[in-house]
Amino acid sequence: MLYQLLMSWRGSMGVNGTPDEFLEFFGHTNMKWWQFNGRYLQPAIDEINQKTGIKVHYAAQKVVE
Repeated sequence: MLYQLLMSWRGSMGVNGTPDEFLEFFGHTNMKWWQFNGRYLQPAIDEINQKTGIKVHYAAQKVVE
């Protein structure tokens, strides 16, 4: 699903969203972000980087309100 999301944003500078938006998109609203990141997101990024010509990375930003 991450690969499909990235391909739908092809040509842009990246995919943006909040952790909650990513959890909802991937159907894991019952998980904490750190669980989702370790169990699903980082392994998906690693696989995409190894098996495709796409190089994926992400940066987390803390929003101060």
